[in-house]
Amino acid sequence: MKLFIALCLMLTASLSFSASAADKVIAVEVKINDPVTSSDRATKYEEPLDAALKEAKVGEVTGGGNSLGKGGKIEWAGIDIEINDIEKGVPLIKQKLLDLGAPKGSSLEYKVGAKKVVVPIQ
Repeated sequence: MKLFIALCLMLTASLSFSASAADKVIAVEVKINDPVTSSDRATKYEEPLDAALKEAKVGEVTGGGNSLGKGGKIEWAGIDIEINDIEKGVPLIKQKLLDLGAPKGSSLEYKVGAKKVVVPIQ
């Protein structure tokens, strides 16, 4: 019985840790002012950015998409990212996008509490 209680307590502690770690995840939306196709977006931006985030252990790319204008023309590319450290993750994302050639007008957005933060890439 004591073993069962100890296992239950360990499981509860583990679940509590997982929940609190998930609370620290910050969603970042990147808008790249580049009308690249989905496959080009992945090769040019998503894959290198994901590798840099994972190497630094601060996050990962979770998705992406394109904004279409009139006639289905691509206007800009979007990347969804989750980071676990704003102080390390945001500057890393910004610098990596600069290194990858993200054009002027590109930005990243995230929330701190209820406040929306917009960071220009250039």
